[in-house]
Amino acid sequence: MLKEQYGDEWLEQKRADIMPNPARWLANGLINAYWRNKSGIEDIHAGVREVVLNFLAELDLTLALSGYSSLQSLNRSALVREA
Repeated sequence: MLKEQYGDEWLEQKRADIMPNPARWLANGLINAYWRNKSGIEDIHAGVREVVLNFLAELDLTLALSGYSSLQSLNRSALVREA
């Protein structure tokens, strides 16, 4: 059906785009299908986003309170408790 509608060249280009990451394309397709059908998947996505943002905010605050300006400024002495 897609071949007849869009042609061989378009289909080969889409195949080349998808083959390096097929699981990613499948996951995106499933999420989009659920979203279009008004399921709760968008609520799950929003919840995951909130958790990640909260984690990053906590990490940023912890670094600042410990005297570090970024993750790059961390070194072994900051991560290992010496006896």
